Amino acid sequence: MKSQHCLLLAAVLSLALAVPANADPTPTFLQNALDCMYLDFTSGGDATWTRDTSISHDGVDSAQSGSIGNNQSTCLKTPVIGPVLVSFWWAVDSEAGRDKLKLLVDGVERDSISGCHSSVRFSRRKVLMGSGDHDLCWQYDKDSTVKEGFDCGWVDQVICLPYPERKGYHDYRMVPYGIPLEPMADSEYFTANGESGFSGAKQADGSYIWYVWGSGNASELQNAVNSAAPGDTILVYPGCYRSITVDVDNLAIVSVEGPWKTYINAYYADRCATFDGTSGSSITGFTLVQGYSVGNGGGVSGGIVRECMIVGCQSDGRGGGAYNASLTDCKLESNLAWTDGGAASACTLNRCEATYNRAFRWGGGIDTSTATGCLFAYNQAVKGGGAEGCTLMSCTVADNEASDSFGGVWYCTVRNSIVSGNTAPKAANWSSGGHSTFTYCCTYPVPSGGGNFNVDPRFVDRATGNFHLSNVSKCRDKGNKNLTKAPYDLA
Repeated sequence: MKSQHCLLLAAVLSLALAVPANADPTPTFLQNALDCMYLDFTSGGDATWTRDTSISHDGVDSAQSGSIGNNQSTCLKTPVIGPVLVSFWWAVDSEAGRDKLKLLVDGVERDSISGCHSSVRFSRRKVLMGSGDHDLCWQYDKDSTVKEGFDCGWVDQVICLPYPERKGYHDYRMVPYGIPLEPMADSEYFTANGESGFSGAKQADGSYIWYVWGSGNASELQNAVNSAAPGDTILVYPGCYRSITVDVDNLAIVSVEGPWKTYINAYYADRCATFDGTSGSSITGFTLVQGYSVGNGGGVSGGIVRECMIVGCQSDGRGGGAYNASLTDCKLESNLAWTDGGAASACTLNRCEATYNRAFRWGGGIDTSTATGCLFAYNQAVKGGGAEGCTLMSCTVADNEASDSFGGVWYCTVRNSIVSGNTAPKAANWSSGGHSTFTYCCTYPVPSGGGNFNVDPRFVDRATGNFHLSNVSKCRDKGNKNLTKAPYDLA
């Protein structure tokens, strides 16, 4: 199973990582130990690293630092080409605060761990590097005295995820939210539970508007959620807040100044926002960033999500950005799912953009979702680069990639939509073997069925990522209004 996982990663990453023509196809012992066949690892310093089958994160093997003496060091290196995100598991057993396992990028220390425990404990670390050539190094250093524990470090399960350069980034301006920022004159003020940073204002109907400000205490938003009751509203002023879990029905969480100034950053320790099991609760006008879930939905799970940006989130299951949520006027970018639905899975999306997302299996943009009036561009997957198992109405699916087949859509029902310019070794946009149906769509090859055709969509500026239709586009007025109640044509 482990070797199959490595082969799948290598296949997916072949979209962005070039392998030299004269490269040795036989993995080295370090590549096997680190579960990474597409990077060239070398070992140096005062001792070489070895393969350890007794201590590892995956239960198979890991790379262990070489045996060194006082005032010596041993390093494990690999060159990488950015922009790229490298993820790995590491551990150490050493004199705390003195003998350290360090992470260096281009010779500069990014992080270090040390300490001796009753058992070796692995932790996950991610490092993002910008464009250009970089040297990535794990280095174990000893000081002049004392030996504790195994006196070494381990690295396991290295994964290198290319982050594609953006071709364009739309100006994303929020509409007014329509909720008054000042309470009624006769509102009853109080500070809940003696906490600073949030307060409640009782309204005439008995509900409360809660105010959350600043991020000196990044948990204040969760404190307000814990104090709220069904039907309440939480107004959040600019700041960076921690993850929230909502278990209250019909709760509205609204930022005052929109996603450019109001963040929920989970720092890859947790999902940004969890609404599982709630009814009618919503979040509006936030940037959800660096969320992570061992299950589904790295950015958000459940709930109603409006006018939010979901960026750089990750799930070990489905829906790197969102899972089982209703999304309206949202942008989902650079999210990652280890199975299906790089941006979203099992969601309903209206007027959303999903760009630069990735799934390691199916649906680089979305899977098993319903989308209306949405854009899916620059997403990547093994199959279904744009969408898999979805119903698409008045959508544009353009410039997505699949490493195997169906660069545009796979197993989808597509109406009044454009599926154009996607790439894959087989079935660049779609194929009859991909179990998709089309009605009044612009795509190639032209599907059977009513109203389908193929022309150059004539987007406003495809090179910069503006996929709106230009005034001269022959796709205009070619949709069937009887197929949708929404005020959209083809895109």
